[in-house]
Amino acid sequence: MDSFPEEWNSISKNKLLPKSSPLAGLSVSISDKQVLMVSGRVSDRKLIPLSGKHILTKLMLRTLHQFYSHASNTIHSSALWEMNSTSLE
Repeated sequence: MDSFPEEWNSISKNKLLPKSSPLAGLSVSISDKQVLMVSGRVSDRKLIPLSGKHILTKLMLRTLHQFYSHASNTIHSSALWEMNSTSLE
């Protein structure tokens, strides 16, 4: 809820996402554990959206960057997709 409050409010009230939302165009839902989940362009798996502005995302990226010996963002992105692919539903 911290990262996508407008999206959370829209989905919880069964409304459409704002067109300006970074999640627009994806299938967005709230799991039974109250976690915002997306699926769509990448696969049918449900993933947790991460805001690049959130401190936890920044910490994860910094850790991945160090773990992969300062590798490119492409490797970080694929590692994040793998971490997010674990189902919470």
